[in-house]
Amino acid sequence: CHCPLMVVAMYCSWAPPSLDKNFLAGWYFVVVALGMWSWEQVLIATQAGTVECYPYKEERVVVEACNVAFTAAGVSIAVVLIAVAYQFELAEHAEIRTALGLACGGIGLLSLPSAYALCDARQLSNASAVPAFLRSIGEVMRDSAFRWLAAENVVSGIAGGTLTSFFLYYFTFVCRLKDSEISKFVVVIPVLGLAMQSLCAIFWGKFYASKGRTPRGWTVAGRVVDAIASFAIISSSTSIEGFLLWFCVNRVAQSPRSFWSISARGWVIDEDSHRVEGRRRESLFTGVASAIGKVATLLGSALIAGQALAGIDTTRDRTFEQPASGVLYIRCMYMVVLPVLYLLQAYCIWNFPIKGARLERLEEQQAKSFRAVRRDRLRSDGVVRKEKPGSGTTKGNSLYA
Repeated sequence: CHCPLMVVAMYCSWAPPSLDKNFLAGWYFVVVALGMWSWEQVLIATQAGTVECYPYKEERVVVEACNVAFTAAGVSIAVVLIAVAYQFELAEHAEIRTALGLACGGIGLLSLPSAYALCDARQLSNASAVPAFLRSIGEVMRDSAFRWLAAENVVSGIAGGTLTSFFLYYFTFVCRLKDSEISKFVVVIPVLGLAMQSLCAIFWGKFYASKGRTPRGWTVAGRVVDAIASFAIISSSTSIEGFLLWFCVNRVAQSPRSFWSISARGWVIDEDSHRVEGRRRESLFTGVASAIGKVATLLGSALIAGQALAGIDTTRDRTFEQPASGVLYIRCMYMVVLPVLYLLQAYCIWNFPIKGARLERLEEQQAKSFRAVRRDRLRSDGVVRKEKPGSGTTKGNSLYA
C-alpha cells in the first residue's frame, strides 16, 4: 500500500489545490512527510526482500546493479522534468502542473510489479522465534558485525549529507558562477554522476557475480582514492572544471560501496537467521540501519550552520565579495572533512568481521539451509524431484532454481 501512497504524494507535490503561500507551507509539509514515509517503507521492503529472496552474494550484487541503474534512470528523468518545469511560470499554468504530477505518478506506479516477487519469498520462518520489538533492537545492536556496519552507515550518512548540502554554496561562493550557469550545472552534474554510477554498477554487478570475489578490497581502495583525490583536486582548483573532475572521480571511487553494503548487510542477516532456527529479521536489520544512516545525514547537513560563523552572508547580493574565511570553510568541507570521513569509511569496511573463514562457514550454512527451503517449496507445489549432489552451492542457485 505504500507504493500507491508515494504515487499520490508525487502527484500532490506538483498539483496543490491552492497557491496561497500560507496554505502551501502546510500542504508541502504534509505531502513531503507522506512521500518520505512511503519511500522509506518501500525502500526497506525492497532491501529486506532482496536478502530474503536471494540467499547468495552472487545474486544480491546483480540485484543491486539493477537497482542502481534503474534508480539512476528514474532520478535523471526527475531532474529533466524539474528542468522543464522551470521553463514555465507554473503558477499560471495549472495544466502543466497537472501533467507533471501525472507523469511522476505514472512513473511511480512502475514499482508495483516488484510486490509480486517480494510476496513470493516464502522463507521458512517462525514468528515465535522473534522476540519483542525493543528486545530485538537490543539484540541487533549487540551484534558486533552489525555495529561495524552501523558505524560505516553513520560515516557514510555524514559524508553524503555534507557533499550534497554544500553543492550550491560551492558553485556560488567558490566557483563564483552566475545564476544561469548554476541552473545549468544543477542539472548537468547530477545527470552526469548518475550516468557514471549506472555504468560502474553494470561493471561491478558482473564482476562480483563471480563466486569468491567480495567487494571489501575494492571498496576500501575506492574510499582511499576518493580521500586523496578530494584533497588534491579541491585544494588545487576553485574552478567549475576542477569541481567536475573531482565529482567524476568521486562517483567512480564511490561505486563499489553499495555492493559492499548489500553484501555485508546480507551476511549480518544470514548469521542472525542461523543462530535461531526459523528467525527472520531482515526488515528489522534494514530498518535500524536505514534510520541510523538518515540521522547521520542530518548531522552532515547541519555543518551548513558553520559557514555563517565563518562569515558567509547568504542574504547579500551574489556580487558581494564574501570573506575569505567563509569561502575557505566551504572548500574545507570537500578537501578536509570529506577525506577524513572517507578514510573512516575505509577503516570500518576493512574491520568488518564477517570475512575469511567466518564468511566461508556462513556460505556453507546458507547452501545447506536453502537446499532445505527448495525441497520444501517443491513439495508444497506438488513437485517431486531428486536433487543433484552439490546443487545448493553452485553459482546463481537460489530458492527459485
